[in-house]
Amino acid sequence: MFKIKKTNIFIILNLFLVPYSKICKARENNLIFPQKNHSIETLHPSILSLYVDKNNIYMVPKNQKYIIQTPFNSEGVDRLQKFGALTASQRISMDKRMQKYPWHGIYKTEQDFLLIINGKELSIASLNKDRQLDTMRDVIYDRPLPAADSRGEPPRLEITEAQSFIKKQIKKSNSIIISGIVKIPNSWKTQKGKNLYFAATSIKKYPIIQLSCEQYDPANCKISRLCNTESKKSINFSTTVGIAVKEKTKEILLGDSKMHQINIFKYSSCFHIRYLNSLKLPKKIKKISNIFVDSENNLWVSSLYKDDYFNASIFYWENGKW
Repeated sequence: MFKIKKTNIFIILNLFLVPYSKICKARENNLIFPQKNHSIETLHPSILSLYVDKNNIYMVPKNQKYIIQTPFNSEGVDRLQKFGALTASQRISMDKRMQKYPWHGIYKTEQDFLLIINGKELSIASLNKDRQLDTMRDVIYDRPLPAADSRGEPPRLEITEAQSFIKKQIKKSNSIIISGIVKIPNSWKTQKGKNLYFAATSIKKYPIIQLSCEQYDPANCKISRLCNTESKKSINFSTTVGIAVKEKTKEILLGDSKMHQINIFKYSSCFHIRYLNSLKLPKKIKKISNIFVDSENNLWVSSLYKDDYFNASIFYWENGKW
């Protein structure tokens, strides 16, 4: 007959008695302050949002009338080879109709439009290939659907309640509602004729939502889905800044300016997004303002203040080092 030793029972009991706070603490990782060649000395010390492709970095400075475009060479060894001299960066002037708004998210579409989102008034501007204003529209927010489950769409009462809730939250808010957008990878979800995005919100009940935008009218967007996000009590979504995705591992990242960290969630569907762990940012980076994960899975972070070491407000960590 199989017997359990007393020592084994003691170990098993202690595993169940470990405080939840210690388990969570063990799941927090600290990012190391990057080397100088993994930081950018930008033309402006305070950056609200960023987007990175294979050849360029696009940045939106705070309270400015332009977008910064900086060259990027991932094969470069030192800072100069990676990002060029300060004079290599360009300023893309904003149309006068855009200059009175703060812009909290920037994204480049597959059709080569630049999308810039005003997360407070909920409007989106699209810049064409010549980086001129194409259109600027309000985001439609009054008809989103709650997340569907394996049985199909939610009942009518649940839809009505969710739409009423989101309209009230947006109308009464005096703060930034959306702090960033990122395209939903095609391997996760597609919709014919649409570009689908995740957006990070300050709405506690729905910190992650879906936007549906027309492919060839990219500023024509609506909030289409309200995702269910399981989290832990210490995370305050009202201080979320930016959103990114890691495609292969199906992870969604949310920046947290108050806790000075990046919270990572596992995506199964819009119906089921659950908390995994957190990445603590180095104290030398002063105040996170946005995040991005590029096609090589490098993690990028922008800051509202330049650091005291490299005179930088953009930092990045290579894949495998975060």
